[in-house]
Amino acid sequence: MSDTIFVPIAESQYLEVQRLLEKKGVGRSPSSVIQQFIDYGIDNAAWKGDVFFPEIVKEEKKETTYKELVWKHPQYRQPIRLFHGAQLRMKAPHADYKYAVVENGKIKYEGKLFKSASQLARYIANGTSRSAPRDIDIKQPNESDWKNALNLFKEINK
Repeated sequence: MSDTIFVPIAESQYLEVQRLLEKKGVGRSPSSVIQQFIDYGIDNAAWKGDVFFPEIVKEEKKETTYKELVWKHPQYRQPIRLFHGAQLRMKAPHADYKYAVVENGKIKYEGKLFKSASQLARYIANGTSRSAPRDIDIKQPNESDWKNALNLFKEINK
């Protein structure tokens, strides 16, 4: 028994994916990447509600909502979702831990905003490239323990 179902898509969309692959020089068929596109859409639907679910956005806008930061890693399918108020820490070279916080989908450190944990790690390491998942620990709001990001990626992708 197979877990595969067939979902019709418009020919124009299929051809658009084909043109994109050709433009990027990818030698794969559109069918081989459509599942990845769907997975990407599912991962992003939660925080891009206005794009995916415009009919419910009017209700959501009545409340104050904060964006989460989605930290993706190329080796893992499931990202880490860093919620508003999550804390990050990294041991700086020849120094103590440096602390940052997630505010409305961005990382704030010393008054500067970063779009990714990699940018933060590079900044703390004075421009030196770092492995952010290896070097950064995370503490989500309402949690008391710090977790290493790489271990967290492994845990949520079991």
